[in-house]
Amino acid sequence: MRVGAYGILTDDAGNTLMQRSTELSQFAGAWWIPGGGVEHSEDPADAVVREFAEETGLDVEITGLRSVTSTVVPMTSEWSQHNTLVLYEVKATGGALRDDFDNGEGRNLWTPLSRLSGELMSPKTSTMLNLPGRWPAPTNGGRAPEPPPGMLLEQRVGAYAWLTRPDGKVLLTMIPPGYWAAGLWHLPGGGVDFGETPEEGLLREVYEETSQRAELTGLRGLVSRHDPESVTPDGRPSNFHGINIIWGARIEEETPLRILDVGGSTSDLRWFDVDEIADLPKTVAVEAGLSCA
Repeated sequence: MRVGAYGILTDDAGNTLMQRSTELSQFAGAWWIPGGGVEHSEDPADAVVREFAEETGLDVEITGLRSVTSTVVPMTSEWSQHNTLVLYEVKATGGALRDDFDNGEGRNLWTPLSRLSGELMSPKTSTMLNLPGRWPAPTNGGRAPEPPPGMLLEQRVGAYAWLTRPDGKVLLTMIPPGYWAAGLWHLPGGGVDFGETPEEGLLREVYEETSQRAELTGLRGLVSRHDPESVTPDGRPSNFHGINIIWGARIEEETPLRILDVGGSTSDLRWFDVDEIADLPKTVAVEAGLSCA
């Protein structure tokens, strides 16, 4: 899986800054959103600021989290890549706009997004903009990238819920011994599997951990956590980078709480009043959810 961070920058006329590959590119004429891959241990918010400076010459500041989506892109006939796409809204604070021929991105152009429908664009761009686009078929051959040698270098996307019921209480889960935050209260949720959207992964995890059928109410935030000395549940050393996406969620009809994934990352679960949560031992994901409550 690969995580990318991208930014939507608009001018006073409502045009959006986009990149277009030159005729020298393998994908001549293709449109892209400024941004790129999140490096290991890097917060996606920092990544989009860095990528904007590298690709456009502009200094930007994040003004909001617009969406988190995903797509599976066939890279060759042999393998596909699952991309988690974090899209921010940004504003320019300095610098000077320039093209990016050195890095192969091409020209930076202001354009209304409506004119891009049906144009040549990557599946990632099409997904983030929710626009139909064209993209060449993958070439034959090629291999998936090999993991680096040595310590496990793990970048993992998780999806979590600030889950409420009609009386306003919030459902939290307890992390058991053997996991990175043993003894802390956490938000229900977990890792997104290959091919799942973050929303699909979240609803599956909530059901497995709590037996509740939830309805998502909106994106609330994102937390990046780096632990270079982490240990996996089976005892392997891991340089771990977790990118946790937080949604608001609710249940209309509560069912008895029950942990279906016995032996997993949940040992207890309980409904709490919001006022009780401040004094609990808790993860940064719960802190982030609480800040939006």
